[in-house]
Amino acid sequence: MTMLYTTTIITSAEQAEALPLGTIAASDEPVEDAFLAVLRSIKGARVWESVDAGMQGDADMVGWIALIPAQEAARAAGRTVRHALQSVAQAAYPQAG
Repeated sequence: MTMLYTTTIITSAEQAEALPLGTIAASDEPVEDAFLAVLRSIKGARVWESVDAGMQGDADMVGWIALIPAQEAARAAGRTVRHALQSVAQAAYPQAG
């Protein structure tokens, strides 16, 4: 199964807290030093879990790059996945003139 993601930079703890479970985040480091974390629910608590960085709180995620499952991002925005992907495509490849 293919999973599509949208990206955003986490700019606040509140933004990190609002992200859906299953979001993946990458630290803004050179590739060889980067950490990856996944937003999970452990015993009812939302935590960012990383093999390399351990458990992280929402405030620790500021500055990280979030990879949000496209279906969840579209649902949160009240749009369909197709509409969300069309918006991404239009932003990436604007029509000339």
